[in-house]
Amino acid sequence: MTPLPASHSATPPPPAGTGRGDAPRDGLARNAATVAGATLASRVLGYARDALTAHILGAGAGADAFFVAFRLPNLMRRLLGEGAVSLAFTPAFVRLREREGDARAFAFGRGVLLRALLPLALLCLLGMALAHPLALLLAPGFGAAGAPPGVAQRAASLLRICLPYGVAATCAALCAGMLHAHGRFLPPALAPAVLNLAVMATGGLALAGFGDAATLLACGVLVGGVAQLALQLPALARLGLRWRAPLPVRDPQAGEAARALPAGVFGASAQQLNVLACTLLASFLSEGSVTALYYAERLMEFPLGVFGVAVGVAALPALSASAAAPEVGATPPPSAPAVTPGAGAPRHPHDEFRRVLGDALRLSLFISLPSALGLAAVAAPLVALLFGHGAFDRQAVDATVAALLAYAPGIPAFAVTRPLLAACNARQATGVPVAAGLASVLVTLGLGALLLRPMGVAGPALAASCGAWANTLCLVLALRRAGVAVDLHGRSALLHAALACAACMPAWWLAGAFAETAWAAPALPPAARLALGVPLAAGLYLVLSLCCRSRDAIALLRVVRGGKTG
Repeated sequence: MTPLPASHSATPPPPAGTGRGDAPRDGLARNAATVAGATLASRVLGYARDALTAHILGAGAGADAFFVAFRLPNLMRRLLGEGAVSLAFTPAFVRLREREGDARAFAFGRGVLLRALLPLALLCLLGMALAHPLALLLAPGFGAAGAPPGVAQRAASLLRICLPYGVAATCAALCAGMLHAHGRFLPPALAPAVLNLAVMATGGLALAGFGDAATLLACGVLVGGVAQLALQLPALARLGLRWRAPLPVRDPQAGEAARALPAGVFGASAQQLNVLACTLLASFLSEGSVTALYYAERLMEFPLGVFGVAVGVAALPALSASAAAPEVGATPPPSAPAVTPGAGAPRHPHDEFRRVLGDALRLSLFISLPSALGLAAVAAPLVALLFGHGAFDRQAVDATVAALLAYAPGIPAFAVTRPLLAACNARQATGVPVAAGLASVLVTLGLGALLLRPMGVAGPALAASCGAWANTLCLVLALRRAGVAVDLHGRSALLHAALACAACMPAWWLAGAFAETAWAAPALPPAARLALGVPLAAGLYLVLSLCCRSRDAIALLRVVRGGKTG
């Protein structure tokens, strides 16, 4: 994408804290906490949805067919609704808003949406017509000898119901990008909760015997997509977006952004493409492997969705605004925030860009390192509590635990990838994420094929973790080659890892990791182990971090207390 022209208008500056790069240092933590809090509610509903689905469908061939059909719209939700479209779209929207004002930016946003809508609708219709070969492409093992009879046809029929979700999700994601640029993070973060509620409602109808369970759940996916879009429209209307306002006859920026959108989405989709590759590989394993991988992925994505994505979403508008700021010596635009000299104040926009990126990376590691260790510590009781009932038997629980343990080492890499992608897109380096994402997918496919037989369902998950680290390394090297000093805060990461290990020891003990030693924990049900271990580990980690004067712990504590963030 070519830089936008640096034309300025007399648009008055927005209020402080609107996400345009003028927030104080703790503003990143505040915005991330807003997204994380809303996402936490959505994730809790998501696990309730998954528990209901596991109770209804179990882990057999029917469940495999549903989750293959659900995989593509779920992939669209994560790609489009959880940041990939925003990563590609929001920087251009912010740059245009900084330079030409809200009216021009909204016209640009509507132009991108309308230009993306038609090809997406055509792709959706094509996918519905080719649903059977598409299902075999997603899970080629369904067409192999020995596959359960009719499972491919079943997956295709469910896929036809779910596919239109992608059109609604794309429109909702573009609306979310406009809201993020205005510092409105709450409505987009709550949108996934609407999808979960819709699927749970149709699951309740299935339990009441109103029709085929899998078909009703697929209908819930479609209804949830439309509801996600409807949730965000009132907030945009209050900001001044008018859908009936005239569009420019020719809008080169909107056309260019729409053409660059596929590359930007692909570059930001490495994690989800890796998960899709895991599904492809797992379809060659025994029955129920696809389902076990799905539930392990859902648990792995809890810390990523609540915290990892939240940091990336909160950092993107600030990175975009600082990247769009003029060079030193240039005349600043009227909307640019004044930079007062003093201790610690950035001297020019590039310093501000590096500071925001460094803060985002450090905050991501502060949260993701203990999350990875803690999730591995409580994997067995957590899976047993959430899914180990109804048709989800002991074998399915063990397979899900094995996959979750293999996913855990990749959590820090998945988390820091979000701020790195935001930095690349803010600097209009859209080719870098594409190359890094392609390398990540190739690592996942190649290593997963090698580990598939010796490790079973854990092999593809471990390959996805290695692919995530390959993606992170490629992004860091590319940014450094472009002149952006990427500081992953090695000392802070080592400190946080040491503190997380110490804090998670009680959780490991309560989870039964030392069952055959003299320090074995008393026999406790899974719910009691989680209720004791998780708060204890989290509390210890926070206390130890505060004792070590961690800036991230202090910033988060200020947000929780609601104190001043200056």
